Amino acid sequence: MKNTVAALWLALSANSVFGGQEANNKPIAIVTHSTEDVDYYDLAKPNHLDYALSHGYRYIPHTGLPAGRMFEDPGAKKPVWRLGLYWQKIEVVRQALQAGHPWVLWVDADVLFTNKHISLEQLIERHGKNKDFIIATDHWLHQADRVNAGVFLVKNSALGRKIMDDVAALFPLYKKKSTPEQRAIQDVVFGYARVTDAGKLHVEPRAGRDYDDARILRSVAIVPQRVLNAFYEARGIAPESSVWQPCDFAAHACAHPGNKKAKMEKLLSRLGSAGTVCDSAPPIHARAFKRAIAWHDPAALLWPLS
Repeated sequence: MKNTVAALWLALSANSVFGGQEANNKPIAIVTHSTEDVDYYDLAKPNHLDYALSHGYRYIPHTGLPAGRMFEDPGAKKPVWRLGLYWQKIEVVRQALQAGHPWVLWVDADVLFTNKHISLEQLIERHGKNKDFIIATDHWLHQADRVNAGVFLVKNSALGRKIMDDVAALFPLYKKKSTPEQRAIQDVVFGYARVTDAGKLHVEPRAGRDYDDARILRSVAIVPQRVLNAFYEARGIAPESSVWQPCDFAAHACAHPGNKKAKMEKLLSRLGSAGTVCDSAPPIHARAFKRAIAWHDPAALLWPLS
């Protein structure tokens, strides 16, 4: 499989669309973006493609500036801010929605799929039934973000598209923030920011740095981190409940602590040609799911109750 994926990858251009069905019966899309100078992007792409082909999804990798000049900040010194690179994910997701894919999964370029037994349909059924947007919590110990935009799912519905459009509209106000697109997503899904019916941007100030869970939009599911986006080798930086374990769906090779490329190479070596270290995926018992949500304990999702 590893050689097959590599051959497919070399035979096709970097911005092509791979896998899945054609035309009016479109599959779920998996989209990602990075710049050419990122040294770990070529590690992620075959892994992403392998997962997509395994389930019949469409894989759409992007480089460059797919959003054009939409998210430029000419006054910024660093290219990542000046070119709006954080915001490119918002536009490529919107493009995939506009193309008619029923759901779109965004994955950062430093994320690897680590359990091919878990399909996106299963994740949607278990964690996002009757929802339009699914994203995981964020538990870096040194910051107050409540969601992590490294992996998220958007339904091609009026509400799903509006969430992404509202996030894009926040660019002028959020462009100078740390992790700007993540902060924008966070404020939209918690109901603190939106575009009104009259087309005006409304941002409600929060009390300090706190987010009120009661404000989460009904169309949004915020899931335990390991369900979507576990941190790989992040002990001491993130709590154990957020650190990757075998059989988790995906691993996010965040830079702290360590080097992203080295982490990804290590994990890919462990995954091997099978693309997973989990031989089988035990079913999630309904009571285990309810307990995990109540206790915010993602480990409870991995094994059924006796």
